[in-house]
Parts: sequence; C-alpha cells; structure tokens
Amino acid sequence: MKNVWLTIILLTQTISAFDPLEVFEKECQEGKFDRCYKVGHAYLVDKNYTKAFEYMRRSCDGEDAQGCYTVGRMYLSGIGTQKDEMQATTAFKNACNRGYPDGCGAIGGMYAIGKGVKADNFIAVEYLVKGCNNGSGISCAFLGNRYELGEGTKKDLQIAKKFYKISCDLNFKEGCTEYHRLQN
Repeated sequence: MKNVWLTIILLTQTISAFDPLEVFEKECQEGKFDRCYKVGHAYLVDKNYTKAFEYMRRSCDGEDAQGCYTVGRMYLSGIGTQKDEMQATTAFKNACNRGYPDGCGAIGGMYAIGKGVKADNFIAVEYLVKGCNNGSGISCAFLGNRYELGEGTKKDLQIAKKFYKISCDLNFKEGCTEYHRLQN
C-alpha cells in the first residue's frame, strides 16, 4: 500500500508540472508548425505581441495558412511588429493560396482599396470569388459590395443581394445587414 501512495504522489507532481505551452514550443522547434500557431495564439491571448508574432511568423514560414492570415493582420495593424502593408499583402496571399478562405477575402480587400498593392478591382474580385467559394463570409460580403458598386464586375443588385445572403448564411453579421438593406 505504501508503494501505491508513493506512485500516486509522484504522478501528481509530474502532472502538475506539465506545461502544454512548453510542450508546444518544443514541438514547434521540431517543425510541427500547427503547434507554432497554437503557441502564437497563446501569446496573443496573454498580450505578449512580440512573442505572438515570432511564433505566428514561424507558423506561416512552415506553410500554416491560418498562421499566415494572422501574420498578415499583425503586419496590417502593427501589432507585435512594424506596420507593413506590403508584408501583410504577402502573408494574406500565402494564407489564401494555402487554403485559408478569409485570407482570400483579406487580399481581395487589399486589391480593392489599393493597400499594399496597386488597386485592381478585377484581381480583387478573383480573390473574393475564391474566398467565397470556400466558405468565407467576409469574402462573400465584399463580393456582394463589388457587384453592388459595379467595381471589378458588372453592376448587378440581384447578384449583390445573393452574395450578401450567402455571407449572412455563413454567419457574417455585416453580410446580413447589407442583405436586409437591399431587401427593402
């Protein structure tokens, strides 16, 4: 019985010393880039933006699409790094090309307003279509906006309304607002 209690005490001490962040940091160093994203996210929550950017950058460099999207947002807002619209553009393109649909919406938006790239509504629409087709509510809403304004595509309020509705169905609140506005 004495050995059982000793084993339980040792296990309890081992479990209480377990730090998942430490484990994920080690796994990130070993090339498990989804772990880099998780570590970066933990640092974001803790508001340690410099460390968050460091790990998100590693995640993106390791071809993690969500990490690239987050790096783009950090560059765009200057959180944890210098504000750099061109670097944000590159990160958003990487996110989109690696399969993160909101990255397509972000790069489409950058092309639409000429932030970090030369404004080009036709390229913007291409990225927005890709994002919307892959389930990005923000991409669908922005695509609806392009059709509503006739920028990068033919002006068509019915198609605009359709994309706003898709956006709303994807739980993007602003898409719902725009859809209901066009309903009236």
